[in-house]
Amino acid sequence: QVEDTIEADGQTFLKLTNGDGWVFSKGIAGKWVGKTIAEPLVAQDDGPDSSNEVIKAIKKAIREPLKELERDPAFYAYIGAILGVFVLIFRMFANV
Repeated sequence: QVEDTIEADGQTFLKLTNGDGWVFSKGIAGKWVGKTIAEPLVAQDDGPDSSNEVIKAIKKAIREPLKELERDPAFYAYIGAILGVFVLIFRMFANV
């Protein structure tokens, strides 16, 4: 969400509400120069449950593939290996 906007030299700066800082509205490098890369959305009143339905759809889209993975025993081995690597990295930096 955008808390504030500032326009200068054809560029719009969007201040993020969550405190992560500012973003540009137009690209400034490479193939994105001058192209719109971010813009504030105008809220639409689609009814009281519209945002709730979107959140439910996103959760479902994430949950379904995870259920498939959980049925595979290799999933748990994979997660264990990843956690093991994190523990080793943590221990390496803890001893420095």
